[in-house]
Amino acid sequence: MLDLVARKRRPRAILDLGTGSGVLAIAVAMFKRKIHAGDIDGVCVQAAGANAKRNRVASFLRLVRAEGVAHPVLWAGGPYDRDRS
Repeated sequence: MLDLVARKRRPRAILDLGTGSGVLAIAVAMFKRKIHAGDIDGVCVQAAGANAKRNRVASFLRLVRAEGVAHPVLWAGGPYDRDRS
């Protein structure tokens, strides 16, 4: 799906809410796009950060521990693009 979206257009404002290990955020970052990512679990946020460093894309990610979309750092990156396909 990510590849399909990337072929159609180049999103500029991207959010990965519930990032877990950061796989989706890292995949987006490989397209050289900035992405905001958050999770309610601090261990997940740490793991996502470590995985981003291993994949050399940490500079594209803004990771936060957030209780849903109400976190101010997540709102700072928006409004976010939506896939309308």
